[in-house]
This record gives sequence, C-alpha cells and structure tokens, in this order.
Amino acid sequence: MLQQIQSAPPGQFDMVFRDVQIQAHQQALQLHQGYASGGDVPALRTTASNIVPVVQNHLNMLQACR
Repeated sequence: MLQQIQSAPPGQFDMVFRDVQIQAHQQALQLHQGYASGGDVPALRTTASNIVPVVQNHLNMLQACR
C-alpha cells in the first residue's frame, strides 16, 4: 500500500491515498470482526468488539468521499 502511495501520479495523490485508506480500513474491520467473534483471549475479544464500530465509521466516511 505504501508503494501505491509513493508512486501516485502527479495530481492523483489524494485519490490514491483515499483508496489505500479504504483498503486498510476494510482489512482492519475484517480483522477485528473476526477476533471479536472467535478470538481466544476474552479481554482482546472485548477490545476488538469495541473497535469495530469505530473502524466501520471511519470506513463509511472514507467511502462517502468517493
């Protein structure tokens, strides 16, 4: 992802950065949702569960900028 940002064509940095952020937030959301439902450490399951709506909100905001 970093390479995508570094090689963004002139004038397209913002668009490439946004798209990479969407990708990263989608991956983070999947990771936290998965751990919240199947993680093996109860305290971390709770933390993952609590962060899911935050990441989802960030993803929604990024997608609204398209």
